[in-house]
Amino acid sequence: MIDLSQVAAAALSLLGMIGEKLGALPENVQLAIELLGSFLAGGFIAISRIVANPSSPLRYLSLKTIRKIFVRKYFIAVPMHALKESSDSEEFQQKLYDEIREQIILVEKDIKSSHRFFLPLIRVYSGVLDRKFLFKKNRYRAKLDSTLFSEEAMQESITEIESSDHFILINADKNSSSVIFEAGVAFARRMPTTIFAFNEVGLPVLVAHLEKYRPNNNSKKKSKVKIYRIDRMDEINRIIEEGSWRKFSSVERIADVARRA
Repeated sequence: MIDLSQVAAAALSLLGMIGEKLGALPENVQLAIELLGSFLAGGFIAISRIVANPSSPLRYLSLKTIRKIFVRKYFIAVPMHALKESSDSEEFQQKLYDEIREQIILVEKDIKSSHRFFLPLIRVYSGVLDRKFLFKKNRYRAKLDSTLFSEEAMQESITEIESSDHFILINADKNSSSVIFEAGVAFARRMPTTIFAFNEVGLPVLVAHLEKYRPNNNSKKKSKVKIYRIDRMDEINRIIEEGSWRKFSSVERIADVARRA
C-alpha cells in the first residue's frame, strides 16, 4: 500500500516550491495556500492511518485490497536450510530437496487450478520455485545450492511475505526454525495462514494452538489460522483440491479431509 504520509510530505514540498515562485502574491493569499497545504497533509496522514488499521472498515480502500481483485499472492514456506545443515551427504540432501521441490511444484499447480475464474491471477512464491523476471536475470532453483542462504534470503522472504495474501507453512522437518519465524511474520500481519504439519514432526506449542486464538480475547472474532496434520506430502494436494483450506468463514476446519475415501 502506498504510504500516504509520504504523499502528503511531497505535496507540502510542492506547495513550498509554488510559494517561492509566487512570492509576489499578497500575504493573505500565501497564508491561505499554507493553511490549505497543512489541511491536506493532515488529511492524508489521518486517512493513511485509518486505512492501515486492520480493524477499520475503511481498510477496503487500500490499494492492496483493490489489487487482490486482480492478483492473489500465496507464500509457501518449506524447510530448505535444515536440509543443508544436516549431516547427510550432499547427494542425499539433493535427493530430499528434489522430492520437496517436485511436491511444491504440484502444490503450486493445485492452488492455481483451485481458482476456477479468470480473475484473480494467481502468483505463488516459494524459495524452491524458479523465479522469472521481465527486466532482471531469472533465478532457477533446481539445485539445493541455488537456493539462498544469506542476508539476501532473509530480505527476499520477508518482502514476499509482506506482499502476500495467504501464507502456507509446510512443516516437514524438526529443525525448520526459519519457516516457523516466517509463520510468525505472517501471523503478526493477521494474514490468513494454512499450516500442514507432519505428525512425526509436530509443531511448537504456541503454533499448535493458533487455531484457537481470538484477537483481543473477543470470542466473536475468528482465527485466521488452519492447521492440518498429515502423514504424507501427497495429502497436501488432496486438501488443496478440496478447497476449504483457504476459506475462513468458520473457525471449525473440516477435519481429516485428506483421508476421505
